[in-house]
Amino acid sequence: MVIIKKKFLLLFILVIACFTGFVSFANQKEPEAIKQNNFSKKMVAELKNKAKTYSEEDFQEGNVPLNEFICINGQIIKSDSKEETIKKGDRFMLLSGDSRYQVINEQEELLRIGDNVTVYGEYYGFLKGTFIEQGE
Repeated sequence: MVIIKKKFLLLFILVIACFTGFVSFANQKEPEAIKQNNFSKKMVAELKNKAKTYSEEDFQEGNVPLNEFICINGQIIKSDSKEETIKKGDRFMLLSGDSRYQVINEQEELLRIGDNVTVYGEYYGFLKGTFIEQGE
């Protein structure tokens, strides 16, 4: 009987130790997730601050330097995607003013044809859409 009580006591101590270790581990992961979220917000703010806006004429006349971070507003009118939704890696056409711009979606958030968006990203003759903000 004493041996059985000792086994239960050891088992109980082992379970408590495992639970305490798990809770401690979980608490360490949460601040890292918060840091990553803040980092993302910081990167978006830096990208928005760094991005320049150019006129349609600047694009037409080739006055936008390659590898420049730019910002452009418009409506998604067409996509290579066979579905209504536009996923990461899909290419779409953005209508801004009277001009059309080719954009490669580099973000995880899904977009749809007809969405009004502001695209922030690097210009290569087409736009690599690093951050795409949906409008109303």
